Amino acid sequence: MGKFDKRIVCVDTAKLFDGDYFNGFASASGGFMSRIEEHAHARRRGDVEEDPSVKQLIGYALVVHPGSKRIFAFQRSTDLTKYSEKRLAGKWAWGVGGHTEMVEDANESVVAALRRELAEEIGLTGGYELELLGFINDDSDPIGKVHFGLLYVVKVQDTSPKPVDGELAQGAFMSVEELRKVIASPECVVESWSKIALEPLAAALGVMVQTKHF
Repeated sequence: MGKFDKRIVCVDTAKLFDGDYFNGFASASGGFMSRIEEHAHARRRGDVEEDPSVKQLIGYALVVHPGSKRIFAFQRSTDLTKYSEKRLAGKWAWGVGGHTEMVEDANESVVAALRRELAEEIGLTGGYELELLGFINDDSDPIGKVHFGLLYVVKVQDTSPKPVDGELAQGAFMSVEELRKVIASPECVVESWSKIALEPLAAALGVMVQTKHF
C-alpha cells in the first residue's frame, strides 16, 4: 500500500478551531484535545493531502535530557532514495513524528503513533513518558495548511538515542542556545514546526525565552 492510500486520522478544520483559531503555538490547557477526541475520523491520505478544510493530525515529539536541558536535533537526509518527502529533505528539526493511521479498523492513538516513530527513527523503545506540551498550527506554507501538531515532550535519562533510520542524516543532543544558532544560520533550513516549538520548550525547561519570532 502506498503512503497516499493509507487511512489517517483527521479533523475538519472548522470543527477543530471552532472560533478558537491560532497560528503558532497554543498551550495544552485549551479545548483542542476535547474537540479532537469528539471529531477525529479517518480519511485516505491522498484525498486530504492538499485540502486545507481538513487537518491531518501529527504527533510531534521533542526528546529532551532534563539534567543537561539538551534536546535531540537532527538533519533529514537529502538522498531521496532514503527519504521520499521532497518538501522536508535536508531540513533540520527537533521534532520526531508522523501521521496517526487507521489500523485494523481502529484509530491508532497519537501516542501509539509517536512511540512507533521514536522506535523507528531514533531507536527509543521504552522507559519514557510522553507529556503533552501543547499544539502547533502553521498556515504559512502548503504543508502546514493541511496538518495540525500535537506537541509532546519525551524525557530521557541518557543521551544514547541517535538516528537509526536512513531518513535522518545526522543527529545529536544540543542546547537551546545551540538550536537558536541553527535557526539563525543562513546555512541551515529548519522545519517551521521546530522553530515554533523551541521557545515553548525552553520555557518548560526553565531556560530564558527569547521574544524574537522567527
